[in-house]
Amino acid sequence: MSEGDSVGDSVHGKPSVVYRFFTRLGQIYQSWLDKSTPYTAVRWLVTLGLSFVYMIRVYLLQGWYIVTYALGIYHLNLFIAFLSPKVDPSLMEDS
Repeated sequence: MSEGDSVGDSVHGKPSVVYRFFTRLGQIYQSWLDKSTPYTAVRWLVTLGLSFVYMIRVYLLQGWYIVTYALGIYHLNLFIAFLSPKVDPSLMEDS
């Protein structure tokens, strides 16, 4: 592979400043996610709190209804996919 062919490499073969910045930002984000994993109750409370703040914001601004509706449909789709089995049992053949 010649110089500059890999992702994030500049012309001289060293990673660019932007690539290094976003790589470091991703590492910091992943570190915080790893540290927060044991605190399930706190994560749920923060999620519910942020959802409540968003709902109040939508109500007070009298807007963003279409965005909120689309977000609700998206979450409903994710929830249905979570509940649905990966393989349909009615299509499985008994051998």
